[in-house]
Amino acid sequence: MNVQCPMPNVQRPSWRVFLRSALGVQRWELNVRIVAFVVLLAAGVTIAAPAAPVADTADLRAAAEEGDPAAQFRLGLRYLRSTNATDGALGVEWLRKAAAQGLAEAQFNVGFCLAHGLGGTQDETQAAAWYRKAADQGLASAENNLGAACENGQGVPPDEREAAVWYRKAADQGYAPAQYNLGACYDNGRGVTNDYAQAVEWYRKAAGQGLASAQLSLGLCYDNGRGVAQNYTQAVTWCREAAGHGLAEAQCNLGVCYELGRGVARDPVRAVFWYRKAAAQGHAPAQYALGICYEKGLGVARDYRTSVDWFRKAAERGMALAQCLLGMAYESGQGVVRDPAEAYAWALVAAAYGEPGYLSRIDKRRQTAMALGGLRPAAATLAFTPQVVAAGQLRAKSIMAELEAKPH
Repeated sequence: MNVQCPMPNVQRPSWRVFLRSALGVQRWELNVRIVAFVVLLAAGVTIAAPAAPVADTADLRAAAEEGDPAAQFRLGLRYLRSTNATDGALGVEWLRKAAAQGLAEAQFNVGFCLAHGLGGTQDETQAAAWYRKAADQGLASAENNLGAACENGQGVPPDEREAAVWYRKAADQGYAPAQYNLGACYDNGRGVTNDYAQAVEWYRKAAGQGLASAQLSLGLCYDNGRGVAQNYTQAVTWCREAAGHGLAEAQCNLGVCYELGRGVARDPVRAVFWYRKAAAQGHAPAQYALGICYEKGLGVARDYRTSVDWFRKAAERGMALAQCLLGMAYESGQGVVRDPAEAYAWALVAAAYGEPGYLSRIDKRRQTAMALGGLRPAAATLAFTPQVVAAGQLRAKSIMAELEAKPH
C-alpha cells in the first residue's frame, strides 16, 4: 500500500518501499563489529581460582599483595564494580599487576579499560597491545577484540585480513561474538572472499548460542535467500528469537513481517506491538513505522498528533524519510499547527540527510508558479514565499546544529 497525500501535488515517500527494504536496511547496523561483547564486569572469563575461597576484600587484598595474580585480578574487578569514582583507577592498577604476571584474562581487561577510558585515560594503542598479549595466549575474547581493532584501525593500522584471522581463531573456540563477526566478514567480503554460505554457517553457530545480532542476521539471510534457500517462515523464527532478546532492529523487522504478512499471518496490531518495543529503545525506523501506523490507522486508532510525535522522534534521530513526513505535516497542518517555514526547514534537513525528493518538489512548484506568473498558482505553492524560504533556511541551520550534537 502507498501512503496517500493529503496535500495537492505532493508525492509522499512510499511506505511499501520502506517495508520491502526494512528487512535488509538493518544489515549495516549489524555489521558494526562487536568489540566488547564480554562486558568488563561480567567478565565472562575463566581464571585460576585461589586455593581457598576468599571471604572478604581484606583477605582478597592480602592474597593480592602476596602476589597471587588470580587474587589481583579479582580485586581489580571488585574495585571496578564499586560505585566510588576513585576506585576505578585502583581497579585498573590491580588488573595491571595481574596482567604483568601473564594472566591472560587480566591482560584482556586492562585492554578493555584502556580502549574505553575506564579507570583512567583512553589509549587505543595500548589497548590493542594488551589485547594482543592475551590473544597470543589463546584467550578468545581478546582474539575477537584484537580482530575488531584490526578491522577498525583502533590502535593498530587497519587490516581486514588480519582481523578475519583473529576472528577465526576465536570463532574456532566457539566464541559466539567472533563467530558472528567472521560471518559478517564472509557476508561482506571483508578480509576474506565473499561467501554467503559461509556467512550463514557462522551466523548459525553464533545464533545457536543465543547471540541476538547473529539470530537477526541469519533471519535476514533466510528472508533474502542469501547463502540459504529463501524461507520467510525461518526468517520470522530467527527474527523472533532476536526480538525476544530485546534487539531493537529485530523487533522492528518482526513488526514489518506482521505488517506485510510475510512468514506470518498479517496482523497490524502485532506489528504495532513490535514497532512500539523497538521505538521505545530509540530505533528510528520503528519510530517512523509507528508514525505511519497512527497516520493511517493501522493496528491503532488514527491519531495525527501522535503520528507527528513519532515522525519527530525519528526525524531527530536523523531518519530522512521521517524528516520529509514531518515537513509535510507542517505544510498541511495535519497533526500540528501549519508552519510553511518549518516545513521548508525540514525539507532542507531531509535533503542534507540524503532524501532530497520533498525539497525538489517544493522548489519545482515554486519555479512553476513563478513561470506561470498571473495564472493563480495553487495556495500550497504560495505558502513558500521568499520570506518563508529565508526563514526556513535559518531554521534548518538550527535544526542541523541540534542534530549534529546528538548521538544517533
